[in-house]
Amino acid sequence: MLKNLILIIFSVPFVIYSQKIEGFIDDKLISFEVKNNQLDGSYTSYQKTIDYKGETLYWPVVIGNFSNGQRIGIWTLYDEKGNIIFERNYSSPFEFEQTTPGLPGNDAIKVLSKPVYFPQKDSSGIYNYYPLQEREVAILNRNWRELWPGFNAELVNQNVFDTIFKYLANGQLKAFSQDQFVDTIPRAQFQELNNLELVSFRIKEDFFIDNTRQMSETRIIGLCPVVKKNKDAEPEELCWIYYPWLRPILSEQKLNIADPKIENLENLIFYRQINGSVYKDNQINPLSEEFSRIHPAFYDCYIFELEHDYWNKIMGN
Repeated sequence: MLKNLILIIFSVPFVIYSQKIEGFIDDKLISFEVKNNQLDGSYTSYQKTIDYKGETLYWPVVIGNFSNGQRIGIWTLYDEKGNIIFERNYSSPFEFEQTTPGLPGNDAIKVLSKPVYFPQKDSSGIYNYYPLQEREVAILNRNWRELWPGFNAELVNQNVFDTIFKYLANGQLKAFSQDQFVDTIPRAQFQELNNLELVSFRIKEDFFIDNTRQMSETRIIGLCPVVKKNKDAEPEELCWIYYPWLRPILSEQKLNIADPKIENLENLIFYRQINGSVYKDNQINPLSEEFSRIHPAFYDCYIFELEHDYWNKIMGN
């Protein structure tokens, strides 16, 4: 699917925050808007076809909108005749109402029309994950992102890092030398360090689609602080931390923002209010130069197109 990635248009200079971009993923033309380096605005996926005269045409397959990198509002899947064959109205990454096709309300197929999972917090302010089983996973894609301070002020800052480092230095949080989480780093090694400057956070995450909910989700597996050990040093990975162990620490970092669902840093990450560029994935390692030069958000188009293909599949196309 990634063999024929071609940059088509940067409609405005890269230095402008709001852009409209078009590019190919195989025989699909993807037209999307970005703001502050992530999907934000209209999104249309066009399918390439050849008419009886031999002319190349593109017809819209999927139309929808993003807000801060997540689907919002009505998302529609069309057939080649322009008929709506699948439509959902998203109120959050986890909640939607499916309006087409209309389905009877019996329990056997209720899961096809309405969400079967609603995020709820425990006493620590941590949202519960949907209890996924391996046999439910239809598609899995693993990738690594880099989160920079400029787009993630609440999360990627020195105060948050200093808090995490305190837990590492006193042994309350286990650290690993690599993202396989096998070889641990002794806490004494952190006690010898001081005045580290945070450069970015790197995260390892899984994007997946499960057959039960018939929707996608992304879960973080690990987090890595990238630091400078002095002002003249090159940035380097400090360690990898298994993310589920980090969630209680992040939930202690309270936020005061307008969204009532987000009360702390863990909530912020759970609802994917983070902005990062993929620098590696489990299929292309590292990402090809041709792919990465299109736009950082174009990889997310590829991920969401996996789900659009899944929609087509469950509709029998």
